[in-house]
Amino acid sequence: MFAVSTGVFNSFYPQQAKVDAVLTNGADVIVTRPVLTASDTAKLAAVPGVRHVEPLQHRFAYVGADLQDLYGVRPTSIVGAGRLQNGYFSGGTVRSLMDRLSARPEGLLVSAETAHDFVLHPGDQVRLRLTDALTGQLRTVPFRFEGVVKEFPTAPKDSFLVANASYIARTTGSDAPGTLLVDTRGTGQRQAAAKAKRVLGPSAHVTDLPSSQTVVGSSLTAVDLAGLARVELGFALVIGAAAGGLVLALGLAECRRTNSHSCSWTYPPRRMLPQLHVETRDGPVGASSRWDAPWEASATPGLQHLP
Repeated sequence: MFAVSTGVFNSFYPQQAKVDAVLTNGADVIVTRPVLTASDTAKLAAVPGVRHVEPLQHRFAYVGADLQDLYGVRPTSIVGAGRLQNGYFSGGTVRSLMDRLSARPEGLLVSAETAHDFVLHPGDQVRLRLTDALTGQLRTVPFRFEGVVKEFPTAPKDSFLVANASYIARTTGSDAPGTLLVDTRGTGQRQAAAKAKRVLGPSAHVTDLPSSQTVVGSSLTAVDLAGLARVELGFALVIGAAAGGLVLALGLAECRRTNSHSCSWTYPPRRMLPQLHVETRDGPVGASSRWDAPWEASATPGLQHLP
């Protein structure tokens, strides 16, 4: 059971760690910088090994007196770029909710906590206060509640908002992304991250998925579970071998204490038969007479009867 439980744990734990790392990192490679432009997106797209670069707006918005993270997305491409799953949302599938944002530019996805606190229903108007890029002042922008988002790449665990990037750009006067999600087809993430760092310069913060998985993958200070699994399974094999040897040793000791001749692995029945002297009611006969009428047997010392 120890070996089985160890194998199951070490099989599923890295998978969960990868899921958490995807949520934390957002893509194979993620790039953040105080100011990102369309030219930065084009430079990253030209890096060898990069399949797609997805811009992701990151702003802050006031919901009442509560300041929350606001993410502006392109509904037609964020599903694949951000590896979104149905489990991240409530009130519809990921595709249906993104389709709603495409059809209704002012659509808004909020956290479950926000929806509960403000008693929101689909179609309700939500007024957010966003920073105007031209004046630097807060301005009120109307949105429409479309559904609940429980998790989102790069987003915090508590309250946050997801809206249409084009609508945010139009109402605030800026379409500058705060994050770039880089898709490398799941391979060569470290190499692509190093190239992105060279292309964008030292001001860019670049993180690759394997590095995030190493950090997020274990609360045990990033232990290498592959090596730990080998140690645990080796220990299980040692315990099994020791237990088997102990049982065998105890069996042999008991056999010698009772009668070494009665051990089936020491004296098989066919070798024991010639040593028997069987007496029947008519007198002594050979060992083969054990198959005849009822009998009483006397054998070599220590052997009481023929099994």
